[in-house]
Amino acid sequence: MKEKMLISLLKWTSSNGVKGYDPYDFISLNRFTRSLMIDFKELSFFKKVVRFSIERLGLVFPRLLRKVLFIKKKVHPTYLGCMMHTYVLLSKQDKYKYADEIDLYRSELIRLRSEKSVHYAWGVPFSWLSGGVELQEGTPFAVTANWIGSAFIDLYELTENPEDLEIAISACEFILNDLNQTQFEDGTICFSYSPQKADLINNANLFAADLLVKVGKVTGNQTYLQTAKKAIDFTISTQLDSGLIPYTAKSESLFNDSYHGSYELQCLFRAWKYFEDPSYLRGFNTYFDYYMNAYFKEDGNVSKYSNKMYPIDSTSLADALILFAEVREYVDVSEYVDRIMNNLSCNWQDQSGYFYYQKTKANNFIKIPFLRWTQGWMALGLAHWYEK
Repeated sequence: MKEKMLISLLKWTSSNGVKGYDPYDFISLNRFTRSLMIDFKELSFFKKVVRFSIERLGLVFPRLLRKVLFIKKKVHPTYLGCMMHTYVLLSKQDKYKYADEIDLYRSELIRLRSEKSVHYAWGVPFSWLSGGVELQEGTPFAVTANWIGSAFIDLYELTENPEDLEIAISACEFILNDLNQTQFEDGTICFSYSPQKADLINNANLFAADLLVKVGKVTGNQTYLQTAKKAIDFTISTQLDSGLIPYTAKSESLFNDSYHGSYELQCLFRAWKYFEDPSYLRGFNTYFDYYMNAYFKEDGNVSKYSNKMYPIDSTSLADALILFAEVREYVDVSEYVDRIMNNLSCNWQDQSGYFYYQKTKANNFIKIPFLRWTQGWMALGLAHWYEK
């Protein structure tokens, strides 16, 4: 079942090409639509109505809305990184079988590196609003540096091509030299989401540290490793008694969601495996318990939010598979994986091979085939469980 789903998806992605729509492309259409993407409570009544209308139209008529607004399909570096990483994982069973596919995505990633940094880094193909700051198209982020840098470091370990290692190192230099670092009296630090603003976004901070650890392990770079530990220590210090790590540290908001939770748990677990710091394992254990109780459902679905069943994003399911693959030697996750796989096979995959975007209520799916948000992460999630 797992193998059949992945093969069908890869056939679809191969025939589709590298361009596609994204959930945020119409929201980022212009400055006005981007201004709607702040806390809903802070919007004027008029903007609340406009935002609600756009979001509803985007769910009910996702393809039509984009055609009416003349939104073009674009290439998203995160999708390329997920797909290259997918084929790298599959190549561990047959080193040269997917060389052409890897070369395709690799060359595109090199071509699409951000022009806003002297180091290898990547952004998104549209402008958007983050924390009240407008980030222009191509602005590089900590999270994309990790997702794509991780693919390159895994590719290096597969092929031993020094250029791939150099790209991963360059992404680390972007993290150290371009991102803001907020310093705290206890010696901990927090990396910013982007170079545009100093902020305290826990998943971005952990992703920055995670890549430094991955590359530091391979190169022996102690600066990478020591700096990473300072960042991880900061995020651990913000964890709540419930186990939750809030999206924004030192904030009144306790918001987070399932896929950011998965990201953070993966980073924490890898940090514990490398540093063997018992506080990291305690943090992981309490957060994993929170994650399973808050998001995972008996039917193999993973809710996006902790306080309600819907919506359910297929990305949350994919990220759960990636998380479970990371921790399977420490936690018995086989039953959870089987439930997700059965759910995906029965409900989420179109006959043509792609996976649906979102489930908004019982038996109501948004079926547009987003690339980055759905197909890329799903391919990577399934690849972690592929058995030849």
